[in-house]
Amino acid sequence: MTEDELDQILETYEVPEPPAGFADRVMAAAHPRPARRWSATSWGVLAAAAVLALALALVGLWPTRPVTGALHARRRTEVTLGARGVAVAENGARLRWTVDGTRAEIEQSEGDVFYRVSPGQPFVVRTPEGDVRVRGTCFRVEVLEMNVSPQLFAGAAAGALVAGAVVVSVYEGEVAVQNEHGEVSVEAGERSVIEPSRAPSEPSDAPASLARRPRDPQTEAARDETPATRGIDEMDAPALRARLRSVAARSRERAHEVERLRGLLDDAELADPGRSRFFPASPADLRRWADACQLRLDQPPVMGIEPGRVGEHAETLELDPAEARAVQDAIERAHSSLTEDLRALYVEATGDVDGAAALSPRAMLAEIRDKAGTAEQHRNVMHRIARERAGLERPPPADAELSPSERAVRRYARVGDEFQERLARALGPERARELRARDEGWPWARSIFAGCDDD
Repeated sequence: MTEDELDQILETYEVPEPPAGFADRVMAAAHPRPARRWSATSWGVLAAAAVLALALALVGLWPTRPVTGALHARRRTEVTLGARGVAVAENGARLRWTVDGTRAEIEQSEGDVFYRVSPGQPFVVRTPEGDVRVRGTCFRVEVLEMNVSPQLFAGAAAGALVAGAVVVSVYEGEVAVQNEHGEVSVEAGERSVIEPSRAPSEPSDAPASLARRPRDPQTEAARDETPATRGIDEMDAPALRARLRSVAARSRERAHEVERLRGLLDDAELADPGRSRFFPASPADLRRWADACQLRLDQPPVMGIEPGRVGEHAETLELDPAEARAVQDAIERAHSSLTEDLRALYVEATGDVDGAAALSPRAMLAEIRDKAGTAEQHRNVMHRIARERAGLERPPPADAELSPSERAVRRYARVGDEFQERLARALGPERARELRARDEGWPWARSIFAGCDDD
């Protein structure tokens, strides 16, 4: 029954006449004194009041509307899940939730989320690989998405692929981790991994940083920056050494996990360049790309006759109006600088002064390459640049006599990095790096040049 239906019933309800002498009998039983006779009107008022009280009680007990919401986090974001708790979502996490009274159901399709849950009715986090059920606890759910090349599993069954995994780490209390293949209980200081086509792993000790200690994201950064608040300044030498070993072990564990995941990602990207990442690139990334004879370039829109526009990417990059103007100014300056440099190299390579004034940077680069000779020579330059970036080969000295073609290619290959430097001067180094990394490379233009010297 809805509230509207209840209101309609109350409006149409007719108070019945009481039986003869009913009010006198009730009052006589309640008070052993001469009874007062109640009129029909008095009885009607009493009965209406009783019905109204009952209606108010029903409305008070009637379930409230469920609280629903959705989030795709662009940075660390805290959301309140009705009366059941709090979720702290890291950058990239995706959530949908429905909290009905004290029952809560969360759908976490991507990313890393910390949950602090108040005791109450069932609280379920549903992930692509299984469910996490709790009543009151602190825990973290990490959905790791990996599309891995079949070549990595040569000894596995035909067609077997790692589609993803979910890591559940418990800080306080206990949770049940389950999927269609089985269920395990995970207590504080433990974690379990849910993978496709198998039951959740048996609980194992969490890393030292998690063991038997809740992690509160709201104060985590402050504690890391002010160790005195954690009592470190009061520790003796043995305790400090133990603390140092714990932090060092955690750092090594995280570094190894990052490298492992990057390796899996790179293998997937090498098999499918359309899904490739361009920035940021670690030394290990650059070596893998160079070994695969790949040079990856991400650039602003500067290769046309006119400089490109920020356009829809202002929203992609989450630029405020002032930042959008700064980015547009940097695009125009980068276009002017590249055009001027390629124009000088074009005239040197072709002797065509008039043609240089009418051509776009893209057209001038193509003409310079054509004058240089074979495509193999151009590819070899790209491969050398990839090896130089990886530290596998020394760049040519500043006074080296390079052909106009090689100088043009090298100038073209620097455009993405120089654009970041221009934005750093306008917006600061951290913001410039953040903008480039937001979509794993500048969003306007991306190219992968592949091929080795001996191909």
